[in-house]
Order: sequence, then structure tokens, then C-alpha cells
Amino acid sequence: MSELQNQEVELTEDAGLGEGETVDAVDIEAKSGSEGGKKKKAANENETKGEKFVRIGTPRVNKAMKAISSLQPLANKDTYEYTPDQVEKMFDALQNALDEARAAFASKEKAAKSGFSFD
Repeated sequence: MSELQNQEVELTEDAGLGEGETVDAVDIEAKSGSEGGKKKKAANENETKGEKFVRIGTPRVNKAMKAISSLQPLANKDTYEYTPDQVEKMFDALQNALDEARAAFASKEKAAKSGFSFD
């Protein structure tokens, strides 16, 4: 395996990317000391912005859908105990995140990111 391939594998593992998902950065700082911090191209130079959007967006949406689906088993009252208020907070947080993501596509300003906690 070449040095660049090793770096791509490390970056994928470090970034926690899913199978088939790639790093979308054009420049990646080389990790080897012999390169002296030079940057290498990682994206396909012939790829259009639309193709890049589809390539990167598809696995990200699939990952988000899988994460949302993973909440369903929490509804099992034989295994978990929760209040209606906790459920409402959980789904409000998810809806807010979706609203922020949608707003980012509607305007050029970045939407404010928020976290989640049952507290």
C-alpha cells in the first residue's frame, strides 16, 4: 500500500467515516515528516460539484437515517423507562437539528449548531 493510501485509511478511521464515505477535503496535510508539511490532492479533480454532493451526501444521509432508526428500540417500555417530557425533548432536538441543516441550504450564512441533553 502506498504512503498516500495509508494516510487515507488513517484519515477515514480517525474521522469515523462510514463504509464508502470518503474525505471531502481537497487538501490533506501530509502526516509524514519527510514531506515537510506539503499538501496533497485527495479529491477527484474531474468530479463536478454536483457529483461530489451526491457522493458525499448519500452516505451521510444514510448514516443519519440509521442513527435515527436506532432510537426506535428505546420505545420498548419493557426495557426502558422514560417520561413524555424526555421523548418530547429528544424529538425537539432532532427537529431543531434538521431545521438548522435545512436552513443552511436556504442561506449562505452558517446555521448555529446546538447540542442535546435531557437536562
